[in-house]
Amino acid sequence: MKFDYTFFEDEVREGFYVSGIMKRAWAAQLEVLEEIDKICRKHNITWYAYAGTLLGAVRHGGYIPWDDDMDIMMFRKDFERFRELARDELPQGYVIMSMHEEEPFYEFQMRIANSHELSLNKAFTEKYHQCSFVIGIDIFPIDNLAPSEEEEEKRRELARVCMYTAESITPENEDTEETKCILSRLEDLCDVRFDDKKPLKQQLYELTEKIFCLYNRFESADVAIMCYWVKDHIEKFSLSWFQEVTMLPFEAATLPAPILYDEVLRSEYDDYMKIVKGGGDHNYPFFRRQEAFFKKNVEEYPFEYQFDKGDLYCGERLPARRSKTETEQFMALMERAHGMIEDMLSCGNAEGCLKLLEACQSRAIHTGTLIEEDYGEGSVTVGLLEEYCELLYEIHEMISEESITENAYGVIAETLEEILKKLEESIKQEVFNRREVVFMPFRACYWETMEPAWREALEQGCDVSVVPIPYYEKDAIGKMTDMHYEGDMLPEYVPVTDYETYDFEGRHPDVIVIQNPYDECNYTISVPPAFYSRNLRLYTEQLVYIPYFVMDEIEDDDEKGLFNMRYFCTVPGVVCADKVVVQSEQMRKRYIECLTAFAGEDTKQIWENKIFAKGGTVI
Repeated sequence: MKFDYTFFEDEVREGFYVSGIMKRAWAAQLEVLEEIDKICRKHNITWYAYAGTLLGAVRHGGYIPWDDDMDIMMFRKDFERFRELARDELPQGYVIMSMHEEEPFYEFQMRIANSHELSLNKAFTEKYHQCSFVIGIDIFPIDNLAPSEEEEEKRRELARVCMYTAESITPENEDTEETKCILSRLEDLCDVRFDDKKPLKQQLYELTEKIFCLYNRFESADVAIMCYWVKDHIEKFSLSWFQEVTMLPFEAATLPAPILYDEVLRSEYDDYMKIVKGGGDHNYPFFRRQEAFFKKNVEEYPFEYQFDKGDLYCGERLPARRSKTETEQFMALMERAHGMIEDMLSCGNAEGCLKLLEACQSRAIHTGTLIEEDYGEGSVTVGLLEEYCELLYEIHEMISEESITENAYGVIAETLEEILKKLEESIKQEVFNRREVVFMPFRACYWETMEPAWREALEQGCDVSVVPIPYYEKDAIGKMTDMHYEGDMLPEYVPVTDYETYDFEGRHPDVIVIQNPYDECNYTISVPPAFYSRNLRLYTEQLVYIPYFVMDEIEDDDEKGLFNMRYFCTVPGVVCADKVVVQSEQMRKRYIECLTAFAGEDTKQIWENKIFAKGGTVI
């Protein structure tokens, strides 16, 4: 199955942050589903998208953003037939998990998985889109209800007793008098005898399944997913809703659905088009334990940032732009030199005065050259420096020709002081108060989140450069693979500077604004190491991070949203940046909470001072 490489990047869907590793798991699930579908097509077995998978297909055209698994359903006859065929026809390495294949397996559905254990085998990860996790799909059987409500209620009660007993039985309580009494009653009601030599819990699950199937030989107007129907009186459908199959788009695939899927979804979710973030009856994400195992058994886990307090402090940044430092030195030196020139003139030290004038002129030329290199030609400051050099030359000539009089000493001093004041004011405006800001987008489609700050910098009269940087795809072990560059995809009105020619060290911009905070700590992408946040901040006085995404606010009870903050909040770019500008005060609060829990209570004030909400000045 083919996916565009951009599919695997972290993304906000319906206001929910979906991590790149979740995208890989989704794609791997679709590969597993394709293998299931091959067998079904070959043997004319009908299956349907079910539960959140069906809802995702109808409402989202793919996965529900906060869902992490796939469920399908089959009528019991097809379910059993598929299970028999799958033993021989699934690809090598696949696993069938059911109470009839693997013991213990205490579920009423069947699960088809691509492996028994996590794998970094190259062939495996290539097939499953660089996802190394065990990926499974649940298949739920559909069974007939009894012909009458009275009979169905008796079946439900019997199945419920059997199911609850199966769920509650343990080695510690299976020999109690209460359990023996229930088992004896079930034996009489179901005309069975439990085998003391076999696991009792497994036998109870198998008996419950037989009760589910009691009426499949009879005609029925209604059907149900029995494990839910018996326990919670839900997942009951009209058989007529399944009379035909319709195909629905789902990510890069199409899935079969009941022709009257609207009725199915209304019976499950009522107003199913209403967005409710939640659902699922397992820990999100499903691969949490596998991820923990991966971390434990890989020497250097390449996808998760380990907090280092040293990252909070940049240490010695590289020196600021030479024109700024040397202009500052020039002004201090000239002030001293002018006083010395006046003294030398007064005491008749013509030779010393000439040498000092030459030195002043040489330094002025050097400073003007640096300013032109950094800021271009035509500045007022460079013009004043040229005027200053001409004045020094005239004084030099007057002293050389001995045509200067004592009465002129005061005039020379005043003239030098006057032009120095003009230079000081001009340098303040054109050099010291002049700011250079560099914007570093990595995806053209996310430029819109950076553009307001770019326009703000232009309006402030800053020297602005947009330096788009490339990014790489990453494989299952974190190795960089294919490179992508989208600088030529930015809007035409945005001037672009080549990242290979922009001299960060030489120019030392006042502000660098980044859009990618992950550095090496992302499952699916990375910018070049030279552009990691801890490296970039050496070349600027302020590193600013503006997230490229805007998402729904994360509420206190949003467990999935809070969990996913680990993918975009506790990352190097947030820690290393001098300023982080998030979408709102509520999100600022979440960042501070998350980072404090991650790095320690003693760091809370650091985050308070670093994280800002949009609305104020960014640059």
